[in-house]
Parts: sequence; structure tokens; C-alpha cells
Amino acid sequence: MAYELLITMFAGFMGGMIRAIVGILKWQVRTTKTKKEFSIHYFAATFLLSGMLGLIAGLYIQNDPRFAILAGYAGTDFIEGLYRVKFKQYKKKVK
Repeated sequence: MAYELLITMFAGFMGGMIRAIVGILKWQVRTTKTKKEFSIHYFAATFLLSGMLGLIAGLYIQNDPRFAILAGYAGTDFIEGLYRVKFKQYKKKVK
């Protein structure tokens, strides 16, 4: 029983990590014309936060690692989408 929970948590964490990799790769592709500065601190923070969000999302899916991976990926994607919407609203208010 406990090992199933650990596997599910790990799967959710991996889903979040996969989302972090996809996000970083998207950023590199979209910013090809500008100078890119790689920050190891940003990279590590992105990986850890995405993994933790994925782990939390994966906990909602009990005993099925396949769905925990999807929940980890989608949960992190959902948080990113909310951030973008709120950030755009904030930028509009500042202008």
C-alpha cells in the first residue's frame, strides 16, 4: 500500500519535471533571435517547483501512476496558464 503511494508521488513528480523540460525547450525555440542567458538558479527552481506541483497534482490520482504522470504534467500546465492570465491582467493595470 505505501509503495503504491510512493510510486504515484514519483510519477506525479516526473510529470511535473517533463512539463518543466517542455517549457524550457519552448522558451529556447521562441527566443532564437534574442540573446539567451542561461541561469542555473532559474533552471533548478523551475525543475523543483514543477516537480513539486506535479507531485501534489499526482497525489489526487491514487494508485495509478499513468494518470499521476498526466496529472503532474497538466497540473503544472494549469498553474502556468493561470500565471499568464494574471500576469497579463497585472501588466494592463500598470500601463
